[in-house]
Amino acid sequence: MGWRIPSLNAARCFVVAGEYLSFTKAAKDLHVTQSAVSRQVQALEDQLGFPLFERFTRRLELTPQGRILLSHWRTAFLEIEKGVREASSFAEHPIMTVAMPPTFSVRWGTTCIIEFQRLHPSTEIRLRVDSDGVALDGGQVDVAIEFTYSKRRRRGARLLFAERLMPICSPAYAAEIADGGPEQMLRSATLLHVQQWADRYGDWKNWLAAAGYPGVPFERGLVFETADLVLNAAKQGAGIGIGDHAYIREDLLAGLLISPFPITVSYDRGYFIKARDDEQGSEVRSAFVDFMIRKTAQFNEG
Repeated sequence: MGWRIPSLNAARCFVVAGEYLSFTKAAKDLHVTQSAVSRQVQALEDQLGFPLFERFTRRLELTPQGRILLSHWRTAFLEIEKGVREASSFAEHPIMTVAMPPTFSVRWGTTCIIEFQRLHPSTEIRLRVDSDGVALDGGQVDVAIEFTYSKRRRRGARLLFAERLMPICSPAYAAEIADGGPEQMLRSATLLHVQQWADRYGDWKNWLAAAGYPGVPFERGLVFETADLVLNAAKQGAGIGIGDHAYIREDLLAGLLISPFPITVSYDRGYFIKARDDEQGSEVRSAFVDFMIRKTAQFNEG
C-alpha cells in the first residue's frame, strides 16, 4: 500500500505539539498562531486516516499511533537539522571525522591530527574514539583506524603498525622482584592485563608460551580496559604489563619503563587505516591516510 509523504510543515507542527502536548505552546515555539498549528495537525490526521491526539478541554494526549510517529519523526527532524548544519559548514570548509582506538588516540592519534591540521588549516578534523571498529560501517566517520587481526581487516585497509609485544614495568618494580630467576620473578609479579575483545588474559598467555614459561599462571593480577591504562599502571609500579612497541618506545628511552624480559612476541594483529569509498571529500581523506602511512613508516624504520 503506497503512502503520500506528509508535508514537512504539518509534520513539524505535530512534532512540536507532541513535545509540548499543547497547540498553544507549539504555536509560540513555531512563531505562528494556535489555530494554524491546529489546522496543520488536523490536515495531517485526515491524510493519515487516524487521530494523533486525544483532545480534552485543557490538555492533549498522544494516541498510540501518535506516540509511534512522534518517536520516529523527532529523530528524523534532528537528522534534518544535523544535515543542514553539516551542509552549511561544508560550504565554508571541509569536515573530516576520524575514528581510532582509545590508546592509539592518546599515544599517537592526537599528535598526528594536530600536525595534519596545520598542513591543512582549512579542514576541520573531528576525533572520535571508537573501540569497536564499527563507525565506518555506519557512515559516521570518514577515516577509521582499527585494531584487528590481519585476516579480518577491511578490504583496502592499509597497515600502520604490526603488533609487537614485550613485558614492561617500572625500574623500581623490577628491582623489587629481582630475587630469583626469571620464572620466579614472573610467578611473584602482579600481572597487568588489557581486555582484548572477550579475552582478558590472552597477551600474557601467548607471551609466556612463546617465551618458554607456559607453566606460569597468568589468570591473576589487574585487568584494565585500555592499553594506556596498563602502561600508566606499570609506570606507577603496580606490576608488569605487556606493551606494544608502538606505545612504549618513548617511555623506554626516557627510563620510565624497562623491559625485564627482552623477548618480543609478534602476532597477526595490527592497526589498519581505511577511508570511506565515496567521492565527496575524498581528496582530504586520501591525504590523511597517506600522511599516517608516512608517519608510522618513519617510526617503524627508527
